[in-house]
Amino acid sequence: MSIKTDIRQYLLSIPAITNIVGTRIKPMHLGVDVEGKKVPAITYLQLSPGRYYSHSGHSGLSHPVIQFSCWSYSFDECEELVNLLIEHLEGLKGNVSGRTVGGGFVNNQKDLYDPNTKLYHIPVDMEIFHN
Repeated sequence: MSIKTDIRQYLLSIPAITNIVGTRIKPMHLGVDVEGKKVPAITYLQLSPGRYYSHSGHSGLSHPVIQFSCWSYSFDECEELVNLLIEHLEGLKGNVSGRTVGGGFVNNQKDLYDPNTKLYHIPVDMEIFHN
């Protein structure tokens, strides 16, 4: 499994998050079902691999940047999801699906709104340190 799917499984184990999104945490390429109104939801997309190298090759340590996008028809709900996401990923240290995670750090965040779909979207770029 990849760090993305490990993090997805971790997020699905947090009742405060699943009480809002259910199981709608999925890769970005699967999209958000706006017409079926299957939001709120969280999508994710890896932006960079973040691999550490030495002269002898990959060190085994990584810090990929993963964008987690929160989606909702309510700005307050979208922002609540973002706050829960940050709270649980910044404090994430230890074993996640057999992988040692050393924490998450927010690199970027912005508030977006699509007037055509009336959907709020807050993407959060997080750097996740792991081996």
